[in-house]
Amino acid sequence: MIGENFIQVDQDKCVRCRHGKRIDIRLRYAKSYFWNRYYTNDGEVKK
Repeated sequence: MIGENFIQVDQDKCVRCRHGKRIDIRLRYAKSYFWNRYYTNDGEVKK
């Protein structure tokens, strides 16, 4: 489940947070922390 600060994930795999900022989760630090935490390898949101 995505944290409340993150309300949507665009098709280009960018997260749009509640404040309108875009965080590119393709970045190395973010992918290892965020992607592995909230998504499966297929890009599906973990239940």
